[in-house]
Amino acid sequence: MQGYVRFNVGWYRPTQFFLPYWIGEQFISWRNPGGWRAFNLFTIWMVCGLIYWFVLTLLPGCRIAAFAAAFYFTCVPVLYAALYELGSFDFPHIVFGLLSSIAFIRGYRSRGWRGIAWTLFAWVSYVIALTSKEIAIVIPAYLTVLSVILYFYEPRVGETKEWILREMKRLVPFWAMIGVYWAVHVRKIPADPFGGSSDYRFSPNWELIIRNANKFPLWLARIYGHTLDSQNQAAGYTNWRNDLVGAVALALVCYACFRLWRTGPEYRKYILLSVTWIAVFLMVPIYSGGYFWHGNLALCGYSMLFGVAVDWLITRIPSSTMRYATGAFLIAGVVALARADVAECLTSGIHSETYRINSTILNHPPVPFDRMSGAPLVYVEDRDNQSTWSFGAGSLFNLVYLNRNLTQVVVPVMNKVSFEDRVRWLKHKNAFFFRYDNQYRWIDATEQFRTLALAKTGDQPVPPKITTLGPSETHAGVGFNVQPDGSSALGVTGWAFESGAKIILNGQVQPTMFGSEQGLTTTVPRELYSRPGTITIQVRNPNGMESNTSTLRVLQ
Repeated sequence: MQGYVRFNVGWYRPTQFFLPYWIGEQFISWRNPGGWRAFNLFTIWMVCGLIYWFVLTLLPGCRIAAFAAAFYFTCVPVLYAALYELGSFDFPHIVFGLLSSIAFIRGYRSRGWRGIAWTLFAWVSYVIALTSKEIAIVIPAYLTVLSVILYFYEPRVGETKEWILREMKRLVPFWAMIGVYWAVHVRKIPADPFGGSSDYRFSPNWELIIRNANKFPLWLARIYGHTLDSQNQAAGYTNWRNDLVGAVALALVCYACFRLWRTGPEYRKYILLSVTWIAVFLMVPIYSGGYFWHGNLALCGYSMLFGVAVDWLITRIPSSTMRYATGAFLIAGVVALARADVAECLTSGIHSETYRINSTILNHPPVPFDRMSGAPLVYVEDRDNQSTWSFGAGSLFNLVYLNRNLTQVVVPVMNKVSFEDRVRWLKHKNAFFFRYDNQYRWIDATEQFRTLALAKTGDQPVPPKITTLGPSETHAGVGFNVQPDGSSALGVTGWAFESGAKIILNGQVQPTMFGSEQGLTTTVPRELYSRPGTITIQVRNPNGMESNTSTLRVLQ
């Protein structure tokens, strides 16, 4: 939690980032990777326990179905991707999404204060799920359909009009929370906070959504081959074992559900609620068009269908000895498959290289902690083109050294670092260059890079460069960074700024305060942001060299 508090990313998913880390830090040392992985695994087991409870809530007494559903969920290999890295907890939204649905059903079946209490608990769980991961925003849609299904398949009190009024009162707070969430959270998210990942976080890719929906029942059968980068994501998962098991599991689910549908309303209700769960959580463009492990919430519904199918299969076996043998065979087979997939993923899967890169860094950092005080600049050599996400999503060494002011930059191999990046590094008073060897041990290569950079750079003049603006956007006529005299201030961050540098707004030089080689400030005339449009921004050093052009957007 210290890391997230220090690095200002708690706004993104406050419950998922703050709550588990606060709890974990009461019992686990920050530098105990095994302890944090075990804690993350515990959250997966919590999901399994809630799936078990959910099944029994809908099918009381069907313990085989409940166990098989939970067991199937825990053995899907994609769940363990979170354990390969020390990343954020990725299951609280599922925990509280299931809790919300279970409590809502119990509230439907209860009367008086008991019904109110269960509904309130369902709403609180939904709020926690929503602030854990944004896909939970569609939970009210699921609860609405759930209410309609329960109307047809369970006893109700009063006439239809009375039922509608009661369920509207229960559902309105859930739907209203979406508006609150938008107003207090979504609107305050910084502009472009995820860099190059907007393709699957913000844009509905319907081709991929349809592919995912089509292939979802074959969860273990080449599902990764149908999402984004098939060669990368599919590694470790697309093989004949998973294809065969996925096809058999799908055939079993389809046939068993067909037979169970004909047995009576109890199983019809169960099948409808499970299929609805899958459909609702797959329809969200935020994740259903992207990396498929973000579909773990939808997996709960398929696990429930698989569980009832296994229950149907086992209860059709007349001999108790054969029933136990079949159950043992299924358990052993799924465990063996999951172990094989996890082992293969650790050596060739999408997270395998990241696991190796990060596995030793906490216990064996490249330099002592006392050398990383202040605001160091750290270049991280990406020798295998893993991208920023493989190095702590851009904050690996911030988290290792617990230093919010540390700047981490992922660069190519040492001799291919750009001229501008070499100059920036040489100008910094506390710069480091870290790389890892063939055994994934981190090494301090600062002096080696300094020698190379000095030899290749020489005394060539360097133009200033703008990297960020504060703010990067505003609304027409609305002040920002308001000063005591009422003016609006603009902060420009970058590097190679010299004393006497000037900020240029729409071609006009402005009075500029020099803070450091990395920061300048100025005030913005009100007429520049009085109407929607853009303000172009440059920095000019005293030697006449000008920076790149950046823009401040003025919204309606």
